[in-house]
Amino acid sequence: MPRATWPIGVSVTAVTTGLLLLVTVGILTQSIHVFGGLVVTEFSLLMAALLPVIWWTSKNKPEGEFFLQPRKSTRWVSRIAEELGLRPHRGLQSIVTDILVGVAVGLFTLVATIPVTFLWRWLLPPPQIYFDIMSESLTPTSPVELVLWIILMIGVVGFCEEVFARGVIQQGAENHYNRWGGLFFGAGLFALIHLDPFRFAPLLFMSLIWGYMFQVRGWSLYVPWAAHATNNIVAIVVLYWAPLIGL
Repeated sequence: MPRATWPIGVSVTAVTTGLLLLVTVGILTQSIHVFGGLVVTEFSLLMAALLPVIWWTSKNKPEGEFFLQPRKSTRWVSRIAEELGLRPHRGLQSIVTDILVGVAVGLFTLVATIPVTFLWRWLLPPPQIYFDIMSESLTPTSPVELVLWIILMIGVVGFCEEVFARGVIQQGAENHYNRWGGLFFGAGLFALIHLDPFRFAPLLFMSLIWGYMFQVRGWSLYVPWAAHATNNIVAIVVLYWAPLIGL
């Protein structure tokens, strides 16, 4: 079973709050400025995930442990990080191994998702305007922008979405259902929060692989985080270089 102790109610609260913020704050801010709006959206998801967890953890803290007390707050934060799958006490070698595994998983899913993407686009073909908007809004126009997008994908998008989908949603669902039920619940919600029907099946497929490896590696969040970031970075780099080489 996962290290997380919170019940499905915490996950449902995170999902409800996250979706509400996505269709309000997320859509509004990204319509104004894609990059800045994406930062706001991702941190909104992170807060939607963490606030119910913080409430649950503080409510069920060990007797006499108050997170506002400096010494005990460190232990309290460490407990949350541990349950989310961020476990610094395991040592640098273990963390690096999980990251490398995640990078390999991310590269694998990039290739494995190609036939799923083609099949889904055959069943639900996107209009040309969809490709135009995606390309225009996500393609860096300079080396500096490319670096900024890469940093965004690693430190913001990959981290926030994995805390939300794997750290909080999947683990809470696993505690309520079982390992497989939690996996599909978390993967489905991950695909849903992107609010993109034209990518739903590929996102679900990738998310199932990332969620499964999250379990295999002892619920270490570094694995899906690295896989997610790798997938997005490769996509951004391809979008940047394609026009430069005439594709």
